[in-house]
Amino acid sequence: MPELNENSTLLQLLYDENFKQIVHEKASKNAHIEIIFSKESLEKDLNIATVIADNESNIDEDENEDIEKIDPNLLLTINDCSNSGFKLSDIAILCRDKKNAKHVANYLKNEGIDIISSDMVLLVFSPIVNFLTSFLKLLIKPQSELLKFEVISLYYLHIKNEGLTFDKTNIINSIAAKPIHDYFYFFKTEGYKIDYILLQSLPIYDLVENIIYTFNLFEIENEQKYLFG
Repeated sequence: MPELNENSTLLQLLYDENFKQIVHEKASKNAHIEIIFSKESLEKDLNIATVIADNESNIDEDENEDIEKIDPNLLLTINDCSNSGFKLSDIAILCRDKKNAKHVANYLKNEGIDIISSDMVLLVFSPIVNFLTSFLKLLIKPQSELLKFEVISLYYLHIKNEGLTFDKTNIINSIAAKPIHDYFYFFKTEGYKIDYILLQSLPIYDLVENIIYTFNLFEIENEQKYLFG
């Protein structure tokens, strides 16, 4: 048995026979713990800390690079746990800091793994929320061609689920250069009833609700939790 240091002795004194964890009566006796360290952990501080399964639920280029460095064994471990009978709600992933948690969360979301966490369910992960906030910003700054371009781009990418080709990008650029009333005519041609004057007059809560229901954002799969957040 290894020699106990001062801290270990203090821990033993703290967790004596009078300090015991109360285990829930329905808690399972079966559990699995696996520790995975990324190959870049020392250089990039991207350790994937601990995957614990207890059987009882706008990225920039730098972030893309960090996601690519995430050890694929993380996903393999989750799949192994699932194949062994653990539910996703039984699995917890512990990271060294919030930056790592953000990268891991986005990686898993891209891999189709449903994640629930106060740190990981961030609004920035939702393209639909990004569309909604960009739309609201446009109403505040109707002269911004950048916001005009951003709104239509997000609309094509995440509401129509269409890629942005070179020709389509040129079309969006031409629409973004138009005055705001002519700009919103684009959405009318897409089948949406948008009254720019009405939107400008609505209180913020009614305005957000109007945009959500106009574009049927609640109907988009896996986005409801972000909209309610």
